[in-house]
Amino acid sequence: MITMSIKVRQGKGKNNYSLIEFESINIPGLKQQIETMYPLPNETYNPLKELIKPDNAAISYFATQYRKPDGSSLPLAKQQEYATTAILLNAIHQFIKANFKRKKSWIWQTVKESLERLEGYKHTIKLTNERVIERTYKRYMDKGYISIIHGGVGNANGATVTDEMN
Repeated sequence: MITMSIKVRQGKGKNNYSLIEFESINIPGLKQQIETMYPLPNETYNPLKELIKPDNAAISYFATQYRKPDGSSLPLAKQQEYATTAILLNAIHQFIKANFKRKKSWIWQTVKESLERLEGYKHTIKLTNERVIERTYKRYMDKGYISIIHGGVGNANGATVTDEMN
């Protein structure tokens, strides 16, 4: 004899359906039948991924327009990293515009979780907490591409001090 202890939420009203908690199904073979009919997706949904679009202006800026104080251009790896950061910040902007009626805390938590799950994108956005991401985003919206470049680029902090320099 099978005892039925399936967790259910009633579907009250017209065009509303009952919801059954999948994990509570204890009928032999039923879970397997449901899984074969409706397979689970391979990856979790990432709302930022569909908003990522190339930013040719950012690529051009970091490749040709921006120059270090000594006149040299950024290394190719840094150009790619900074352009990717700009692309992700643009995606965050699109996400915020699409969800402007939502709670601010929900938006930034979702952005943080989405960035953490994003694979294959090397960027400079610090994922410490939502507030840090928000500050990075606001600085980018105010100052543009220049805000992405690390403040230490082009300085002489790594130089060895010699007698001739003194």
